[in-house]
Amino acid sequence: GIWAIGTLANGANATLSIIATVNASGTYTNSASITANEADPTPGNNTSSVTPTPVAQSNVGITKTASSATPNVGSNVTFTLTATNAGPSN
Repeated sequence: GIWAIGTLANGANATLSIIATVNASGTYTNSASITANEADPTPGNNTSSVTPTPVAQSNVGITKTASSATPNVGSNVTFTLTATNAGPSN
């Protein structure tokens, strides 16, 4: 898009904040450029980029239960393991 800030006085600045939702994977380069109506003696600083790399996050857990907390000697006990991922990533 285009952000028109109008006249920017000497020594002044203007700020634009953009909120974006990050996908689970991949790298994203976000670039911005500025131009002026007058000649710019330092055109090398008229573009800026940032490349954040999303970090996957998963909240994993495991629970274990037994079919009997007090089994008799010689009897069978069934252990049940349940793995969970509360996300947000796979």
